[in-house]
Amino acid sequence: VKSTRVGFRTISIVDGTLRVNGRAIAVCGVNRHEHDPDTGKVVSLESMRRDVMLLKQNNFNAVRTSHYPNHPSFYRLCDHYGLYVCDESNVETHGLMPMGRLTVDSPAWYASFHSRIAGTVLRDRNHPCVILWSLGNESGRGINLSEARDAVRQIDPTRPVMYESGGAILMGTGITELTDVVCTFYPTPDEAMELGTCPDDDRPVILGEYSHAMGNSNGGLDQFWKMFWDDDLPRLQGGFIWDFVDQGLRMVDPKTGREYFGYGGDFGEVKHDGKFCLNGLFSPDRVPHPAVAEAKRLFQPVAFDLLQPPIGSAAVFDDRSDGGIGDVVLTVRNRYSFRSLSHLSWAYTVVTDAEEGILVESEFDIQDEVPGGGKSKVRLRLSQRGGRIEEVRTNHANCRFWLNVKGSLRNDDIWAKKGHVVVEQQLELPLGVDRGAKDAKRADDGGRLDAMGIPRSGGSISLVKESRLRVVRDDASSVVRISRI
Repeated sequence: VKSTRVGFRTISIVDGTLRVNGRAIAVCGVNRHEHDPDTGKVVSLESMRRDVMLLKQNNFNAVRTSHYPNHPSFYRLCDHYGLYVCDESNVETHGLMPMGRLTVDSPAWYASFHSRIAGTVLRDRNHPCVILWSLGNESGRGINLSEARDAVRQIDPTRPVMYESGGAILMGTGITELTDVVCTFYPTPDEAMELGTCPDDDRPVILGEYSHAMGNSNGGLDQFWKMFWDDDLPRLQGGFIWDFVDQGLRMVDPKTGREYFGYGGDFGEVKHDGKFCLNGLFSPDRVPHPAVAEAKRLFQPVAFDLLQPPIGSAAVFDDRSDGGIGDVVLTVRNRYSFRSLSHLSWAYTVVTDAEEGILVESEFDIQDEVPGGGKSKVRLRLSQRGGRIEEVRTNHANCRFWLNVKGSLRNDDIWAKKGHVVVEQQLELPLGVDRGAKDAKRADDGGRLDAMGIPRSGGSISLVKESRLRVVRDDASSVVRISRI
């Protein structure tokens, strides 16, 4: 007798959006190969658990099992910890040209396509984490895949099918009749925008692969997520970064004893792909590369904005009548599809480029119960703590101020400890005082400045207080003299 955990939820496509339990989701995903730096493709339960927790801790919520069904334990972990899965069948004919040859004109291969694709569905259909079936990777388009897709729909009509067909090699990929989700590989941000706004297509757009993480990479990720979080672009719902981990193997230099990760060519082989298997967000031993911090920031489930002022207002604050620092009012957007923000505790600091250290530091609460997808407002009582800010404004010309907001786990969770940072955001506060402009106004009252703001002969102005510079122009010669005070 075998037992298994089960879950109940609905997957649907409504109005061009992929929905779980009736709500549209954002796919903050990554492609993941099974890999361990010491055991290669043999992965332990603890290795899989570590990967799932790393993804959760960095705000990923989805995995594409590129390019084969994963170990059964991985799905149980995703069920338990909470990750969406695009479950991919072990089908790829990438190396054959034309790419779709085995599916177009090879009926002898139908049984292979069918058994692999249908077998994946039959094995994994009871896992609630699986929200999409993938027919495989880069295997072209033809009758064998079409009939295998029909078999998937007969076995499980409750989940959409996602299949791209040809990588970046073939035109029209990711938009064929084989896929319920537009899943084009590696479009530019402009091309992704075209996919998500095409009037002739009403399918969700979830990029099967994008932002290739090889070397100094993942540039422009923010351009994609500006679109994915845009309420006016509902069909653009995210994607799966390529990929999770560098597939290097731990080695030791026999001469120096230095440990390193080997890749193509390091094992005596003549034919290899060089460093092309090193295209992950994490190193083989799961040390994050710099792009992970950016992905975590872009994926974060809460966003803040300074409340826009009324028309004609000069600031985003409740300005005090005496000209002092007022309170800051922020809008809060809950990007979770389902949960509120009650599991997070909040704090903020105010810093400046004029001095080291923190000017203001305090905790705050979001009083309203903000449901998934909802918005609210929060007031930060700077008016009660603005003394240091006012002092800096007085003493430093043209300085800038930033508000840093942080949201952390209020209690231990199964994937991270209390205090783990989930949300971090920095907003510039329009509090700087243009000292030069103030001095210019005072000097101009006495007729000491010309139209360019430079003192006339006999007058001076300190441009940079810390440098003690004096600028004077001679009216007769128009020579500008700069000297130290």
